[in-house]
Amino acid sequence: MTVEQAADPATELEREFDEEFPLELHPESQFDIESESFRLRPVVRSICGEARRIRSRVLAAPGALRSRAIAHARIWLRRTANRWPYERLREELTRRDLDILAGCLYGVASAIGEEPEPYRRLRSDMGRLLRVPSGEFGDQAALDDLLGPPEEDSADPEIFPPDGRRLVTNTLLVPFRFVCCLDITFVNPAKNRITFERGTGTLISDRHVLTAAHCVFDNLSGRESAFPDRYLRAQKVVVAPARNDTVLPFGFSEVSKMRFPPQWQDAAARNVYRAQSDYALLTLATPLGRQEPLVTTMQLGPLGFWGAREQAMGTRIRPIELDRLRGQPLNLAGYPIDKCRNKPAGRPATPAEVAACPMRDRGSTQWVSTDRVVSPAPADMPGMITYMADSWRGQSGSPVWLNWEGYRNLVAINTGGYANRTGAIIANMGVRISEPVLRLLRGWMNADGVSARF
Repeated sequence: MTVEQAADPATELEREFDEEFPLELHPESQFDIESESFRLRPVVRSICGEARRIRSRVLAAPGALRSRAIAHARIWLRRTANRWPYERLREELTRRDLDILAGCLYGVASAIGEEPEPYRRLRSDMGRLLRVPSGEFGDQAALDDLLGPPEEDSADPEIFPPDGRRLVTNTLLVPFRFVCCLDITFVNPAKNRITFERGTGTLISDRHVLTAAHCVFDNLSGRESAFPDRYLRAQKVVVAPARNDTVLPFGFSEVSKMRFPPQWQDAAARNVYRAQSDYALLTLATPLGRQEPLVTTMQLGPLGFWGAREQAMGTRIRPIELDRLRGQPLNLAGYPIDKCRNKPAGRPATPAEVAACPMRDRGSTQWVSTDRVVSPAPADMPGMITYMADSWRGQSGSPVWLNWEGYRNLVAINTGGYANRTGAIIANMGVRISEPVLRLLRGWMNADGVSARF
């Protein structure tokens, strides 16, 4: 005697969609994992293909059909998550598999705007295995146990209590390995005195780093009274990707060329700050993206860069539509100078603590914060994006990214605090990644004989 099995509700819904709503992939559903496919296990490739179709249904379904698409996605997430208990994740999947799988599943969860159980459990398990902050998976919960608990302290202009920055203990992981610590030297032309500044950047090719323009071309008179009241270019910039205290796992390189938008150079000549042009491209003397690790590690292969076809591991540089950015969780990582090596945790350092810290130890460790987008394009500065993720001096130039379509998508270059009409800092901000910005970056990279991967 045969027993007729009950129909899978997800399969039934899929069949109905095929009949009523022929699939045309929505442009925001592109996972673009084809270049990774030959390295992925078939089961992961299959799941990501399903996730791509399901997310597309949710994004494109009209009217009442959308609620059914969301119901289908919810059932699919639960079913898929149940297939992957912790032990199976640990035993069967490589780190690359986990990284891609996490992004594909998050693409569906972000489309429906919820994280049903057991998907939430699966996301947590993948975070444990990947050893990344939980905010990397679109969650505002406390970061996992590799990061210390927050402590209360007084406010700072770019910190919105409680201080949400957490120490990145393993900078060899993606995307933190592409975050660069900048040692910047300025020379006072009047007195031939030097001052050192800290900044952050993002490696976007073997030999190009994206950062904030004011990191390397700035008016320092407000911070250093000995300097003239005008904009000066840095005399020397040294870049160290994935720096972790005294360890430089991929070595370092000096910068051979600095490029700035024409609007920034024009504003600097008039000694005024132009926020929407506050970005720069640094060309490295040594192509660090090809550098093999200089320390003993299980993270094999060359460094790579953000958006590379090989070592990018789920990173991408692409503009995102403004209406899809508002309220999204995002991440920011960089090298703040109020941190003396790995302290203090959970709060900004006091002026006395900063003064007591040797210069070489200020901003020597990488810290990450997670919060949500406030405005994807403020009315007074439409080329910017504002957010509540905490940052401090030294984190200018930091990458700002969110999980989108299965990728860690770079969305901005952090520049500092955003003030209201009274001058009060009410959020942080960055230059938003847009097609005009990317077009200029491509031209600069092409001039160096490098083809951009965006």
